[in-house]
Amino acid sequence: MCGRYSLGNVDTINSRFNLDIEEVYEVFPSNQILVKADSIFMVSWSFSPFWAKESIKLINARYETLKDKPSFKNTKRCGIFTNGWFEWKNIGGKKKPFYHFTNEEYFFLGGVYNQHGCVIVTKEAEGALRNIHNRMPLFFSDKDLDLWLKEKDACLFNNNPSSKIKIKEINSIQQINSFLKSI
Repeated sequence: MCGRYSLGNVDTINSRFNLDIEEVYEVFPSNQILVKADSIFMVSWSFSPFWAKESIKLINARYETLKDKPSFKNTKRCGIFTNGWFEWKNIGGKKKPFYHFTNEEYFFLGGVYNQHGCVIVTKEAEGALRNIHNRMPLFFSDKDLDLWLKEKDACLFNNNPSSKIKIKEINSIQQINSFLKSI
């Protein structure tokens, strides 16, 4: 499950897409987030199905059941700009944050959205990522995002293996600012 992520080192994103966004080292559910679909826009990271009478505030959706769940009917796919995400693991009775990132300046988390918000799409964790959490977000390089957006899933997952993800144990979330500036 992905419950926090970061968007640092935004100079490349701002330059490439003619934006003026600021770095956010800990993005929380319910924050406005930057996504790319057929355009680039901000949407709430908090999802409610179109039929919900009251806000449900989902933040993640399982890829395996995405097409079967009525909650995600009539959604569109998007890519969520990021340069890494956090997972917590209980070690010795204390929750420790682990930061997951790639060598790329930015990449995308797979998402779906509607007029009420957006969720991050997850799948079963692979490789070393399983040691931290049993789920992981779908992720895509800039060049592979179009496959996700066009629903060409068959070739997607081979292009973005979990071996691309590096993991760094962080003593506190406050340390992420200096860590992100160093990579």
